[in-house]
Amino acid sequence: MMLYREISPHVALRRFVQCFWVWRTDSSYQWGKRERILPDGCTELLFDFADPAQQTDSDVNALSKKSTKLAGQLSSAIEFQPIGAMDILGVRFYAHGIFPFLNHSLVEITDRVVVLHEIWNDFSDELWPMLHEVSGDRQRIKLVEHALLTLVRKQDLHPDVHVKNAVECIASSNGLIAIERLARELGLGRRQLERKFVLQVGVSPKLYTRIIRLQKFLSLVQRAGEYEWPSVVFDCGFYDQSHLIRDFKALSGQTPSEFFGSDHAMARMFLSGQCKTHFYNTP
Repeated sequence: MMLYREISPHVALRRFVQCFWVWRTDSSYQWGKRERILPDGCTELLFDFADPAQQTDSDVNALSKKSTKLAGQLSSAIEFQPIGAMDILGVRFYAHGIFPFLNHSLVEITDRVVVLHEIWNDFSDELWPMLHEVSGDRQRIKLVEHALLTLVRKQDLHPDVHVKNAVECIASSNGLIAIERLARELGLGRRQLERKFVLQVGVSPKLYTRIIRLQKFLSLVQRAGEYEWPSVVFDCGFYDQSHLIRDFKALSGQTPSEFFGSDHAMARMFLSGQCKTHFYNTP
């Protein structure tokens, strides 16, 4: 059994958080191969509740250092081998979304998964004991959501307007905007935009546009069930088929044919975005 679903955040968090997500498998699930995760332009906060019987440390705060992690931006695909049952609650932040909470250079965790205690110890140490006392997705999400909302309101947190607008412009154009033009439209110099972006997002704006184009290609193929080169090349803004294949392989580690010819269950699951539900209908 494998379960994956996405839950929309409270309206006051939607400037920062794209969604909460839950990923669960039972011990009978057969993995059998390494899984591939592709760059998606987001940063993830991860709470791992799986196999508590295998944790030898009885100190709940000590367990939080092992079980609460932050996954930074990816500049290329990563592979890992899942083992045993999984029970993870994730918080998917927009590219610009987590920096106001951390005030920590995001480029330092690019292509890394770090123990949250190392860079956000108060949040991790205070929240985990409460999460450890409850069960059920709704209760867990409400606790994490409340903790984030408290920080937003107490510290009056806001995304950097220039970085937020840059991320949204790149996304709305599906990555088809020149960085020079983007900086000009934001009223910044190119180097100033690049410094802000690397600090607060973790990758350069140029690489981010490539990641968004990759995601556009993947979403088109997923909706269509197959791809035809001429239309996909045009729709995704590539110069030609070779350009698309070269960019895809640089970011994913495989050609499109190799990727879609393999059963990347997790990659497809995280791409779907079709399981989103709402715990909140009002602010």
